[in-house]
Amino acid sequence: MGGKGLMGEKGGHLESVEKLLFYPLNTHLTPLVQLKLRCKELNYLIDKLQGSLAEKTSAEHRLSRADMLNKWLEHMLEQQGLKRLPNGRVVRK
Repeated sequence: MGGKGLMGEKGGHLESVEKLLFYPLNTHLTPLVQLKLRCKELNYLIDKLQGSLAEKTSAEHRLSRADMLNKWLEHMLEQQGLKRLPNGRVVRK
């Protein structure tokens, strides 16, 4: 890319791309930025779908044993005023 950033100009940063809205897609952006925004949109949709499926299986009492154990563990942590970080560590709220 000849020293140019993601925005197609010097000084373009990934942080500024993360702040862009993925819908409606601005077709005037560089193809690489458009691809990043499409991926961001897909991640959003997959996350919503996973959440919806988890709610449905929970409501129907069809969770796997591992999911039931995780749900119980989260409930116990909540009662103790603790939370689990994305890296797995447990800390006080």
